[in-house]
Parts: sequence; C-alpha cells; structure tokens
Amino acid sequence: MRPRNEWTRSADVADAINALLLQQGLGAPSQRAIAAQTRLSPGTLTYEYGSRADMLRLTGIQVGRDHARIWADRCYRARRSGETGLDALLPRDELDLEHERLWGAWRELAPR
Repeated sequence: MRPRNEWTRSADVADAINALLLQQGLGAPSQRAIAAQTRLSPGTLTYEYGSRADMLRLTGIQVGRDHARIWADRCYRARRSGETGLDALLPRDELDLEHERLWGAWRELAPR
C-alpha cells in the first residue's frame, strides 16, 4: 500500500487502525486495541499521537494520500499502455481491491 520508504511507527499505527477498521467494521477502534495491535503501551500511544480522534484524523489523511497515489498510478498506467474504458481503472489485484474496501470503510466514517 505505502512505498517502502514510508514505513515508520506512524505508518504502523495507521496500518493497525486500518486493520481494526476492516475487522471490526465501522465502529472506531479503541486506543487499547490500537495499542495491542502496534505492541505499544496505551500511555506511549497517547503521549506520541494524542487522543483517539487525533489518531483517526491522521490515519484518514494517510488513507486519502494513498488513495490519490493509487489512482494517479492507475491513470498513468492506462495512459501509458493506451488502454481506454472503465476497466483500465478497476482494481487489478487483491491489494488494489483491499485498498478499495478500506477507502469505502473510511468514506462511511466520514461526516456528511
């Protein structure tokens, strides 16, 4: 999902929130569940990243950036290969499909 050079502790927290979101549905994951998934103490998590709302906001921003990058890559590949039509922009593998599911879950969480 993220390029190799973007693997950080913040990325681990975002990945944990995303995994919990996909597992537990649209209910926001608790700080204890996030801490357990990342193997950090709840105190460390709160000290470094703030409240659960702050963590969710930062993760939502990261997911939006990932989504924009993936779509830009799809458009670039379609233009470069000369493909036309909707099928050029559809997910091509399981990783792309997983990202689309995650994006859909975040869209459900977003206030309207």
